[in-house]
Amino acid sequence: MNEKTWQTSDLPAAAFAVYCGLDLQRVLGGSRATFVFQTTAAWPGLLADFEAGRARVEPQRYHLALKAARTAVYDGNVRRAQEQAALARALAGGEVGR
Repeated sequence: MNEKTWQTSDLPAAAFAVYCGLDLQRVLGGSRATFVFQTTAAWPGLLADFEAGRARVEPQRYHLALKAARTAVYDGNVRRAQEQAALARALAGGEVGR
């Protein structure tokens, strides 16, 4: 399997990636944090919908995904962010885009 990654420094986009079930690999520091995710085959279409304003999310689940992304930046704890992301997916009853 050819593993590809996607990077962003945009917090809402990172939260959407968490929401969609992408695996957060790491967060690169610097003046602005950069999130690095392992992608899926469905990700390009989901990202296109997000960028075009067509993405639909369940608000509580997106809020939990946003908290997971923030945890990775502010706490510097990617493992804890991954756990929060898994919890967000479980509470919402599944994963999008896998």
